[in-house]
Amino acid sequence: MRERVLVVMSVSLYGLLVVLSLLILSMHMKRNLPMDELREMSKEEILAYLEYRQMGRSPVPLSFLVIVTLSASGLALGYLLRYSLEKEPDPSKILALLPEPHRSVIKILVEKGGEATQMYIRGRLGIDKVKMSRMVAKMGAEGLIEVVKMGRTNLIRLSGELRDSLNKLGVLKP
Repeated sequence: MRERVLVVMSVSLYGLLVVLSLLILSMHMKRNLPMDELREMSKEEILAYLEYRQMGRSPVPLSFLVIVTLSASGLALGYLLRYSLEKEPDPSKILALLPEPHRSVIKILVEKGGEATQMYIRGRLGIDKVKMSRMVAKMGAEGLIEVVKMGRTNLIRLSGELRDSLNKLGVLKP
């Protein structure tokens, strides 16, 4: 991703440099000589200057500069979007977005094929019943897990949406 951002930035910078150079060229073509400089010039130099001015009579239009800038920026943005959407997400990066206790529960569930008892998870994490119950309730409310009552314990499952996503990534086998 870092390389792509650098490519986008360099293409945008290139577009900006093209626009600036065309603007400078355009302003240079419009520049008039002061009268005292004209008085010091010979007839041949004045004729050469007038011929030069006549050749550069049509400075670069602003619409051309805008088109160049927009096309360079569009190419850079298109490149970034195309390659950022093609790449498959990394499950470890997705899990890194979760707070630590939630991440540990998800890892345990993935190891156990998508479901495990609350008692098993609590034993693996080494936490008390109250803390585990609160964490399960919070994760259930966030849509990460589903809780199925099984007598005196609960069966904890990855939510359908999370299970499908992990299946697509190949982390969890169906």
